[in-house]
Amino acid sequence: MTDPSLANILQDNVSGFTCAQGAITCVQVRSSSASAQSNVPMTFGQPFRQGDLPSGKHLVAKTSGGAIIPVQLDALASRADGSARFGVVSIQLPTLQAGGKEVVSFFVTDQAPVTPPRPVGTNYSLDLTMRLYQPQMTMLTFGNPNGWTDGTPFVVGETVELDLGGEVHSITIDAQLAGGSLTNTERLAKAFMNKINQDSTRFLAHKIGDVGAWNNLWITTRSNEGGAFTVTRRNTGGSAPITITNKVNYAAARTLTASAGNAVRTAISQDAKLHLRGPVAHEYTVVVPFKDTATNQAHPQLTARLHVRLLDGGARARTDVVIENNWAYSPSPGNYLYELTGTSNGQTVLSQPALTHYHHARWHKVVWQGQAVQAQVRHHMPYFMATRVVWNYNLKLTVPDSLLQTESTRLASATSGPMANVFLTPYFGTTGGRQEIGPYPRWTALFLVTQDDRARASMMANADAAGSVPIHYRDEVTDAPLDLDRHPTAATLFGYNSGTNNDRFPEVLDTGTIWTPDIAHQGSFAFVPYLITGDQFYLDELMFWAAWNMTAIAPGYRNYADGILNDQVRGQAWGLRALGEAARIAPDSHGLKGYFNTRLQKNITWHNQKTAYGSDVSPLGLLEKPDQRGLSGLWQNDFLSIVMSQLVDDGVTGIKPALDWISEYNVGRFTHETEGYCLYKAARDYVNVRDGSGQFYTTWRSLYQANFPETSCPAGVDPNSLPDSASAHSAIARAMLAASFNAQLSVSANSALTAEALLGYRNWTSRTPLIDGKYATEDPTWAIIPRAN
Repeated sequence: MTDPSLANILQDNVSGFTCAQGAITCVQVRSSSASAQSNVPMTFGQPFRQGDLPSGKHLVAKTSGGAIIPVQLDALASRADGSARFGVVSIQLPTLQAGGKEVVSFFVTDQAPVTPPRPVGTNYSLDLTMRLYQPQMTMLTFGNPNGWTDGTPFVVGETVELDLGGEVHSITIDAQLAGGSLTNTERLAKAFMNKINQDSTRFLAHKIGDVGAWNNLWITTRSNEGGAFTVTRRNTGGSAPITITNKVNYAAARTLTASAGNAVRTAISQDAKLHLRGPVAHEYTVVVPFKDTATNQAHPQLTARLHVRLLDGGARARTDVVIENNWAYSPSPGNYLYELTGTSNGQTVLSQPALTHYHHARWHKVVWQGQAVQAQVRHHMPYFMATRVVWNYNLKLTVPDSLLQTESTRLASATSGPMANVFLTPYFGTTGGRQEIGPYPRWTALFLVTQDDRARASMMANADAAGSVPIHYRDEVTDAPLDLDRHPTAATLFGYNSGTNNDRFPEVLDTGTIWTPDIAHQGSFAFVPYLITGDQFYLDELMFWAAWNMTAIAPGYRNYADGILNDQVRGQAWGLRALGEAARIAPDSHGLKGYFNTRLQKNITWHNQKTAYGSDVSPLGLLEKPDQRGLSGLWQNDFLSIVMSQLVDDGVTGIKPALDWISEYNVGRFTHETEGYCLYKAARDYVNVRDGSGQFYTTWRSLYQANFPETSCPAGVDPNSLPDSASAHSAIARAMLAASFNAQLSVSANSALTAEALLGYRNWTSRTPLIDGKYATEDPTWAIIPRAN
């Protein structure tokens, strides 16, 4: 395939506009205001093709009307040749008509924009007031099962009575509740929950999480200031125990405040903690603790992290207010219940009703001082894809408006806001197809192929929801996500007393959340949101996930500070994706840029050593499940191919040997029918890779016959591979083949591996034609296609 010129890419109008001649890219600014706006500042993220913006060069912009606009470029992430991979762009449009659209094209220039002096005399003001509650929280554990081993049984006819501060609630055990199993004791916990919530006006009973609750039940007061209470079990003669544990003792409500005005003025005077600096915007990050108004003591965990973007010389400001509960080693980590209000120069700009802020979690809200900008940027998506920073999604899909409207309706009815899950599955290990599982989540893929506001809203809401998952550990010393250089034995998934010496975490006082995170069922939550917005919140978010994935693996398995993502194969895939996102997109000036790059290279070396350079490995390129020697999970292998292919496609060096090795089978099973491996079974879930004596199968025919003893190759596709589904293994395989082709193409257009990947893609798509329509009408998660260049 020939390499189309940049001009051809920029003249593709699939995004609804084209770029000016000679530009390297362009965006469209769309007004959402019913009135005309003047001096409109816009800040957004922009990826670049390799070589389009060389080191030392700058950008200048031109509107469709010919006006020349200075361009501010910050947070630059460079490629190996020094050219820009990504940057945060800021421009200021002279005017923007009501409901208008303005195409802004970008050109390379030798002249740097003039940076004005830092803002002085700003009247910036943001005062946060928190009402912190501490209602009693008592946990009841019904029975004593040990995992799936039964404990002492509750007996049919037995009456179980609980005394809650003088209120008696009783249940008589029937056949459904009798027994000592985990299942039966969980039913009893739920029965008491329903009874207490129905009968009591003072107390509230609830279970936390999809699985973590099991046979536990939490009791608190309906009022946040309901006082202390006792919980006892009345003696009715039963022998099965009920364990009662006070998790949180009642304390009177307190008022805490955090005032940002002076902190911002100090940051300005010191020219410190700048994310953006130029003629359009200065953005400072300030961290303000919440202090008790009675004692002036700072709360050990709750902080306000403010990304303050000063515009028009400080005359107006956009503040991304981030409330964090995630210091790694400060005392008293746990869940906190509070209400929050924010005022700016006497006006209320933030009002958050009572919420339980989970431990090691964060949430945010953007507020304005002065006139808010009412406009949004639409990227030139053909160029966006051509940068290779993201997978190459099919932009020609015709997505019906009904699908986007359904997405909007679902979002409106979803649980949203701080600490909500929106569309994320709280128990990550839930089996079956999920919207967040894929190269990018369904909502992100839907946004990339449409840039529709409804898809964008869904993507951003779920990116925000990821902040509520308890995986956020911020180092108090570095003020950054926890790193293994400083804490090589830290273990975030194995309890507070894991790790050694200074790597041990303080005990979490109240651990109950809706979440059970893992690596193997993890989505890419914040990468594309950061690419399109350039917002610091999403950069931090994607780095938190990349950092947690390494600390969530037992220190010995990850080789301590090396951070090896030694998980099940799908965990290796999604963990490598998150690490690659952080390493590629973190600004060159960021303190963790080198850290993530080093860990990425260590993981690349590990993958090469256990595949291409390994000794006891399949000669046909089949990965074995880490927990089951001799068995290969094909869809998980495809996940890993998809991720490795993206890294190669975007210019990450060193991993191609591992990709080529796993492509031997991943791609080859779609091109070796004449050698005895039938396309009909190419997308089955598992194959055995060793014979009864433990030896690897060495030919395509012997491998196939051992797993699928058929005498001839049928036409079509095995129905078990769901060839008409946009979200099952047949669709996953299509994405793998397209991504593999794109990776090989980025290295050599004429290699045998490139030709084989394209042949495999064509073979498989010809057998699965119904998927194309399903991508558009149902789910574009896996709608990756071969590049034209």
